[in-house]
Amino acid sequence: MKDIILDLIKKHKKKVDFLEIRIENSETTEIKYFGKLLDGLNTSNSTGGYVRCCFKGTWGFCSFNNLDNLEEYTDNAIKQSLLFGSEKNEKTKLAFVKPIIISQKINLSGKDPRKISLINKVELFKQYNEILNSFSNK
Repeated sequence: MKDIILDLIKKHKKKVDFLEIRIENSETTEIKYFGKLLDGLNTSNSTGGYVRCCFKGTWGFCSFNNLDNLEEYTDNAIKQSLLFGSEKNEKTKLAFVKPIIISQKINLSGKDPRKISLINKVELFKQYNEILNSFSNK
């Protein structure tokens, strides 16, 4: 993915004054109780991000949740900034900052919740729910 992003930036960077592409991937688990009953259980993975660019002080932006059309999203953001930026005589004024490429991973001091089975998570939440319900039936 990193190579695809860098190739897109290299291909399009001369069209605009500034261009960035950000991608985020998240994993979630949802366990819901309603009273004493397990009411909902869901796990999901999602990937998305945005393309942001600027031309002559006009910003273009496109957010997405599907990586299949990343080049199209990049083109759309660029078209937005060019559409209005080409009418201006001003320049984009941004401080020069070296590009930062980060892949951030979480650092867990205890057990990694991603490695705990869904069955064990549900059982743990069942125990928590029983503790809560032992204090009140509300």
